[in-house]
Amino acid sequence: MELKLKSIIETLKNSSGQQFFERIVLSMASSMDVDYVFIARLDSKKNNSTTIALTAKGKIVDNFSYELKNTPCADVSENSVCCFTQDITKLYPKDQLLIDMNIEAYIGTPLHDSQGNVMGIIVALSERKIENEDSIKTLFEVFSGRIAVEMEREILETSNRQYKERLELALEGSSDGLWDWDLTTNELYLSPRWKEMLGYKDDELSNEFSTWKENIHPEDIEQILYKIDSYLSHKITVFEHTFRMKHKNGSWVWILGRGKAQFDKDGNAVRLSGTHNDISKEKNLELKLNEVNNSLACKVDEQTKELQESKHFLETIFNTTKDSIAILDLNSNFLFVNDAYEIMTGFTKEELYTKSCIGLTIPEMIEESKKVLAKVIEDGYYEGYEKGCFTKENGVIDVKMNISLMPGGERILIVVRDITIENILKIERLVQENRFIEQSRLAQMGEMLSMIAHQWRQPLSAISSTVVNLQMKIELETFNLESKESRDAYSNYFFDRLVKIEDFVKTLTETIDDFRNFYKPNREPIEVTLQEVVTKALQIIKDSLKSDNVELICKYNSNIKIKTYSNEMMQVVLNILKNAQDNFKEKQIKNPHILITTEKDSITICDNGGGIDPGIKEKIFDPYFSTKNEKNGTGLGLYMSKRIVEEHHNGSLNVYNKGNGACFSILLKV
Repeated sequence: MELKLKSIIETLKNSSGQQFFERIVLSMASSMDVDYVFIARLDSKKNNSTTIALTAKGKIVDNFSYELKNTPCADVSENSVCCFTQDITKLYPKDQLLIDMNIEAYIGTPLHDSQGNVMGIIVALSERKIENEDSIKTLFEVFSGRIAVEMEREILETSNRQYKERLELALEGSSDGLWDWDLTTNELYLSPRWKEMLGYKDDELSNEFSTWKENIHPEDIEQILYKIDSYLSHKITVFEHTFRMKHKNGSWVWILGRGKAQFDKDGNAVRLSGTHNDISKEKNLELKLNEVNNSLACKVDEQTKELQESKHFLETIFNTTKDSIAILDLNSNFLFVNDAYEIMTGFTKEELYTKSCIGLTIPEMIEESKKVLAKVIEDGYYEGYEKGCFTKENGVIDVKMNISLMPGGERILIVVRDITIENILKIERLVQENRFIEQSRLAQMGEMLSMIAHQWRQPLSAISSTVVNLQMKIELETFNLESKESRDAYSNYFFDRLVKIEDFVKTLTETIDDFRNFYKPNREPIEVTLQEVVTKALQIIKDSLKSDNVELICKYNSNIKIKTYSNEMMQVVLNILKNAQDNFKEKQIKNPHILITTEKDSITICDNGGGIDPGIKEKIFDPYFSTKNEKNGTGLGLYMSKRIVEEHHNGSLNVYNKGNGACFSILLKV
């Protein structure tokens, strides 16, 4: 065992990050004589896990994510060490992955962060019974701590990088440059905008303390170093200083530098971060103002006031923004709020400072808010969280929040917007849309009944005629039933007529089925060709069109199936065909005809009904817009058709005039 430990330790020398993780899983798999070893990171809710290093049969393979439910990894994630030397699939019969991999034995242990929370797991899997259980446990005990340290370091580095990226993004729209000085390592970060102020590209200046120091004006260096030392030693409470830095072109740039330090528990400064703002324009103007003579004193005072207002602009913007902004501690207690937050909640600042953000949350969302807060503390950011909050007068408002963990990890910044009116409008819009749908459905039902009446007319007439014919045969006794031949002929005659009646009844039944299925919504899209959609729609309306002498021409150019809500698409086709039919009647079109063309993902329906007046073309898809009289139209058919195509199928429905008629083009996204 000692030799194995030394070998693994030697392998891990001078490695970190992904290289470290891959080396250790390879080394441990070899030393433990198992088939698989992987290290995985848990999500915040411990529902899923993603491997960050995985070895299979001595090789590093691609990482993957998997659900923890019904797996031994779920038990490990709850801070349990699991060791099963054999029959693991009998203990976890719902873990399909273990079954598919033919795994016999499983050993896993949790990986803790510096706060003692489980952030990941390390697992060994074997296709054979494990005989060296004690050796494997020893390896896990020895290296799990080192793996956890490396994992937490990776997480912190990623979080720090993301924070800097967000901060730079926040400052992108402003003129400020960002600097961040790690006093423990003397590492200095200078943002691209910081370097741009001095005329340099990002790669032209190194991120070193000497870069900053050597570019400061000789007359200013001593004073600014003294100011920094005084601030870090707690002699002054605010670090803000104006000084000059050398531009690439040789000129001097006036800089307003601000910074804030982070101190450890002993009061020692460990980090200093801040911004540079180019105030050359203001400073040069200030210097010129100081040189004018006393006869221009009034003008000097006025311009100085403007300069002061410009200087304090950034300080006052926090309280003048329309967004409600607050700073919280990690327990969501209010530490600072702006004026807009007071107005939104009705509480004064003093009242809010005795409350917490979660405490103002409506009861049914408190637990969810706590989880969001925990996620912010873990991930550093949460955007677009919506919840209900109490106001001072016991009212409730809906708010939308962007939440960020501030530098140092001890404070939380929230930017809040009242979306109560937006939500009310959404509900009203939904109610209105549901009303449109119901009205459209009732109108279509009436049209369907009219179409069914057309379809029933011929079979009912045929049934009646056949019955009358049979009655006459019986009453007139036209058959001689004395001979067998005559009786057979009589029987066959009646049988043939009854079969015809049965066929006509079947036709009536199919019509009813078409009507019922037409109003049965598809819960899921089904595979169907657009030719089939058109054919089913025509089964419903063809008799009605035929009775009006409307000629139908169909060109089916594709038999490729696509996924769609077929009944909804039938409604769209029927709406367009019914509008064309009504238009033929209203305009008394001679020789009316309709051409239907289908492709894999499109249906085009063209008629010769005279086209659409350009003056109403833009309104044709509006709700309640109709060119028909009040008895013949609701103005909802084309509106609902456009909604079905665009919202349910992510497609488009357009209309254009062609020749002496109108064409409706339906294009679906496949």
